[in-house]
Amino acid sequence: MSKEERIRDEPLDIDPEDELFDIDQEPSYAKISDISERYVRERIRKMREHADAEQSLGGISIEAYLYQQSRIKSLELQKEREADNPGITQALGEVKIQLRKTQRSIIATTREQLQKADFHKIPEGSTTFGYPFLVNLSYYPKAQRIAEENSGNRRLNAAEVVNFYVDNLDLLPDDILLKMTIAHYKDLQRDKKEFQQKLLPEFKRKIKDQLKTLIASGKLPISEELIDRRMNEIKVNLADIFVTKFEDFGGQYDHSKALISIGNYKKKSSLDNEMLYSIFVHEIFHALSGLTVLAEREEPTYEEFDNMEATKLGLQIGSRFRWLNEAITENFQCTLLDQNQEPNPYTTYEDERKLLELLRTRGKNPIPEGLFIAAYFENYDTEARDQEKLAIPAWRKLNQAIDEAYAPGFLAKLEKLIKKHSNPDDEYEKDGINKAIECLMGDWREIVEKPKSERD
Repeated sequence: MSKEERIRDEPLDIDPEDELFDIDQEPSYAKISDISERYVRERIRKMREHADAEQSLGGISIEAYLYQQSRIKSLELQKEREADNPGITQALGEVKIQLRKTQRSIIATTREQLQKADFHKIPEGSTTFGYPFLVNLSYYPKAQRIAEENSGNRRLNAAEVVNFYVDNLDLLPDDILLKMTIAHYKDLQRDKKEFQQKLLPEFKRKIKDQLKTLIASGKLPISEELIDRRMNEIKVNLADIFVTKFEDFGGQYDHSKALISIGNYKKKSSLDNEMLYSIFVHEIFHALSGLTVLAEREEPTYEEFDNMEATKLGLQIGSRFRWLNEAITENFQCTLLDQNQEPNPYTTYEDERKLLELLRTRGKNPIPEGLFIAAYFENYDTEARDQEKLAIPAWRKLNQAIDEAYAPGFLAKLEKLIKKHSNPDDEYEKDGINKAIECLMGDWREIVEKPKSERD
């Protein structure tokens, strides 16, 4: 295969909405390139089908940058063969102008992302979030020199250079930032390839066997057919850990796209298989949980059918009972992976799980865990929608048991307490959950008996 053919066949995934790649615009260089106009249009059209791909540090413009680089290489090869062709020189100039525009876009986007990110000063050797990206600063003498010149000309080690730029990102030169961002992106692509080709098939085989074992033991009230069907429907994407941490999640299940996204966690330079599998299991349980799609979004997105949202996913109804849904999901993960021993670095939602256990045990009588599990996997019975009480019987049975253990409407009042004491900007409601734990460990009757003015 020739060098040009390798360049041509490199995988592309550029932003179809980018003005640099308007398929209705006539690209002059496509006419004289080995890459035909039809080929360019077809590649961009295929990219539109994957427009929901996760963004990385630097934004989607990185794909445009790599595409433009490949075009420049291709045109330079042509120019060597056809030195007298002015069209090639003109086309080469056009692409280089586009490349400079894209470079500015990547630099601006990356700076904005880095400024918003919550970087912490970190010790040398740490794998704390942010370090895998910033540690590369030590490989750039120019970055080292700037850091030392602004630190009293003191010799700095790798960790000190990183910590300097944590406080002084504006002093990081554009050219180094661009190189680091592109290197970061290429590393992510290598991780994605390894994940899709090696790890994900292993993960799917492993979890199917484990889930079927739980079904056989009576701990999982779903069918093997449902497991096989959901596994075939779900897409799993390895996402840029910088973006996932910036958006404050390690893994995420998007029911509207049947998409699981997992951050590319690492141990040193290799993917952390145990961490990735732990997150994968958690998100698979979200995907297996009961789903009710009934409500229409007030502002639908451009995607077909994406104007619908789930009113009930697992035990979460709208924005309510998120903590309860995550607690049950994490409990299943720990059961499947035998992670109930302490301490365990792969368990999360500890406060949510503690609140669930208190809710189950602190009332007048204990609430069987099976009631929570049945409601978690329950789908809305569309045939019984006119008979509201019959549509979600397991959920109603759970609420009845909670009412009997505490007081009528107790779960709704507990949720109201959590919302009231939570920071509006904290979707995880940490303060509210801690307040609810405090109340249940004390006298739970205060939640329902005290006047509202006295519960502030």
